[in-house]
Amino acid sequence: MAHVRFAARDPGGANVIAGFLGRCGADLPFTFDVWTLPRATAIFRRGGLDTREFSEDFDLAEMAEAWTASPADALVTGTSHYAAFEAGLWEVARRDGCPSLALNDAWANLSERFAAGHPDHVGAVDATQARDLALLGFPPERIIVTGHPWLSPLIERRDELIATTDVPGDGGGTRVLFVSECIASDVARGVQAAFGFDEFDAFDLVYRAAAVAARGDRPVRLMVKCHPYEDVEAFRQRLERYPRQPGLAVQVLGGEEQPYRWILWSDVVTGMTSTLLLEAIVLGRPVLSVQPGLARDNGFIAGRLGFAPTLTDPAEAERVLAEVIRRPAARAALVERQRPFIETIPADSITPVMNWIRAHTGR
Repeated sequence: MAHVRFAARDPGGANVIAGFLGRCGADLPFTFDVWTLPRATAIFRRGGLDTREFSEDFDLAEMAEAWTASPADALVTGTSHYAAFEAGLWEVARRDGCPSLALNDAWANLSERFAAGHPDHVGAVDATQARDLALLGFPPERIIVTGHPWLSPLIERRDELIATTDVPGDGGGTRVLFVSECIASDVARGVQAAFGFDEFDAFDLVYRAAAVAARGDRPVRLMVKCHPYEDVEAFRQRLERYPRQPGLAVQVLGGEEQPYRWILWSDVVTGMTSTLLLEAIVLGRPVLSVQPGLARDNGFIAGRLGFAPTLTDPAEAERVLAEVIRRPAARAALVERQRPFIETIPADSITPVMNWIRAHTGR
């Protein structure tokens, strides 16, 4: 029986790999193991999957030695724009004559995900991304439209998830969720090109709009969901410098907090380019991407395709945000505008990957 190695270094990639394995069932035509870095480990364990964890300051020679001690017949990884964990594994596998397939979990930072190397084959979330990957130099015959093994099952089990999720009490008022990302630190470290804004610029706008909306007859509760890589305490300390506004309550959640209960808690979901915004669309919440002064390609695919707003002008952003927070009718209209986006996600994200594994292991 063939042995397949799965690997991911970040939560996004781990979600895709875990989503695939979770839907394959118990009767697999291969054995497998999972290699991770620490921030991805929790995602796999949540799905009942054991992992071999390497340290954040991993050494490629160590991974090559581990591979030699325990080789695989095929490698399936996530992708990342951070230190080249997956890219290192693609090279180690190639030296061993092992084919590799990388599955994308997002539309953003595509060139950065392959700056350190290319896998043998790459999975495109949809036809739009397949064209983008071809422009990056991937031969068309090595691009497979694999769908999104995390969003596709979420679409399938949406109603069940809504019915069974433990949602926090509302506490009264309009509930706004801001999904943060570690853009400022990424740009400072050179792992991403400048966006023209960072998470604090985006949050400033959401905060101001929430304060405006809170001046009406209904209070506003603004919750910040930090990214797992963010310094939560630093965000909380920064928040202490904001002026207190009547009718507006603000709280910062840790990066490891379960996101769906807060998405379902919310009346409005805001953020920048996070995949959580797409998950919020699937879960029926109105979503606005706030990217003031955007100076590069829009990484929010639902916005790029016209299904949801991407707010780049600060004055317009504050006005639109305040209106959506204030008015239930505006929120309902936004949900209707977003709904067709779900139909762009391929329904079957299992068969293309299984076919690739069979084709490249002879089983």
